[in-house]
Amino acid sequence: PASARADLFQGRNWIVLNGSTLEADRLAAVNELISICGARAVVMAPDEHDRALALLSHLPQVLASILAAQLKDVPVEILDLAGQGIKDTIRIAGSDPKLWREIISANSDEIAPLLKAVRNSLDEAIVNINDPAAIEALIESGRSARNRIPGKHGGVSRNYSYIPIVIPDKAGQLGALFNECALADVNIEDLSIEHSPGQQTGLITLAVSPTDAARLSAHLSAAGWDVHSFEQNTSE
Repeated sequence: PASARADLFQGRNWIVLNGSTLEADRLAAVNELISICGARAVVMAPDEHDRALALLSHLPQVLASILAAQLKDVPVEILDLAGQGIKDTIRIAGSDPKLWREIISANSDEIAPLLKAVRNSLDEAIVNINDPAAIEALIESGRSARNRIPGKHGGVSRNYSYIPIVIPDKAGQLGALFNECALADVNIEDLSIEHSPGQQTGLITLAVSPTDAARLSAHLSAAGWDVHSFEQNTSE
């Protein structure tokens, strides 16, 4: 209840299993509820649902937990060096263990083959770890597959420019920064925030259209913000 809000399901996918034994009138009520909540009904067979969720949700949870567990004996002074890469990768490792015990147990038949495939890929990476061409191919394969995930509004992934900005860790700074972006008439497509260990500052990276990047960077610099050089990449 504490996390409830009116737009919780707005624009979200809501899976309806077409193998359901619900009577027609009850199924109609379900679809009406989905529509009222502003969600999008996605009809799937039960086994198709289990395979999809195993790949898109359950496997990432297991892998994130395995990776995070590698940090359990790492000295704190080393963990202080952790950047956004490791933090992003293990974010979902903070999930409720009891909840995920039930989820994984219920879908283990679909998850196990995926874990075996990952194990095979890891074995191949170990064999090729000293082969620069093979490692480059591995990274490129992951990059290309990642870019297949639909982007904003369900469209294809787009090229964004990324503008890193040092921001004081105090109230009102995010609002002030967003206001400057509005004054520059630049839409923020995405953002990430890194906190600087032992410092009262953070680094916020804004993803914007490449056509807006130079203009926004100049505007923010003129307004007194500490703006780093921006880069362009494909990410969404």
